[in-house]
Amino acid sequence: GTALIYKTCYTMAVTNLSSNLKSLEYTAATIKTARSTKVLFIIIYRTGSLTSLFNQELDALLSVAFAKCDSIIVAGDLNIHFNVASNNGIISQSLRVLNSYGMVRQIYDATHVNGGSLDQIFTFSLNKQLTCTHSIDQEIRLGSDHFPVLCNFSFALVGKYFKSLEYRNIKNMDTESFSDELACIVNKGMAILDSSFEKAASDFSQASVSLLDEYAPIIKKRVAVVDSAPWFDSEYRNLRKKRRKAESNWKSTKSQEDKTVYKELCSETTTLALKKKKVPTATLR
Repeated sequence: GTALIYKTCYTMAVTNLSSNLKSLEYTAATIKTARSTKVLFIIIYRTGSLTSLFNQELDALLSVAFAKCDSIIVAGDLNIHFNVASNNGIISQSLRVLNSYGMVRQIYDATHVNGGSLDQIFTFSLNKQLTCTHSIDQEIRLGSDHFPVLCNFSFALVGKYFKSLEYRNIKNMDTESFSDELACIVNKGMAILDSSFEKAASDFSQASVSLLDEYAPIIKKRVAVVDSAPWFDSEYRNLRKKRRKAESNWKSTKSQEDKTVYKELCSETTTLALKKKKVPTATLR
């Protein structure tokens, strides 16, 4: 079995990544830090002979995980002798799956009485802000043939700054009443146009702005701006725009055809995000 124990100062949400897995057990949950940063923990237990089925299911598990979070920690008793990967094709394949997602192997020393780093930690963070330090206690085993692996994770906050925005809520204002009052202002201006054009223009400008302030006052908002992810490029941004437009069309027409187009773009957007998040890194050692 697997478990994830956390301090109550954090907010945790269990998440389902995949079901009906035959080669491994897992527990997955996102933990939100005090600064609202989310980290996805995946605790894995694998036993028995290592087969290609495990690598297939591990790949499927990670493909879903990477669509949910940009900082991921995979840990647990994988029961894999990673130290002999160069001499074993199946183990090498396991490392290639993890490497394809940019995950970094943390444990190289023995975690079992008979040797081998069977208990592993792999980490990934999009902007390299997640770091891990660990130690292996080979003195206290508490009756187990595995050594306890103690680790500490540090998370550097992504660069953030704030900017102020000003806008008017034009969409929700009473446009009919506004138009009627604006027409009165125009008619009043036309009545005095012969006497002074400049004065009429100035009066109209001030009166129309005052009327707009009454119906749609300026709203000020302070928002946080986070550095964009490297994979969030123009191709992905344009596809998201197409998806939003398709969603708007479907909600407007309520037609099955527009719904199908929207669903297809949703799937295409998710697939592209997964592809762009799979950033190859140096080969895992």
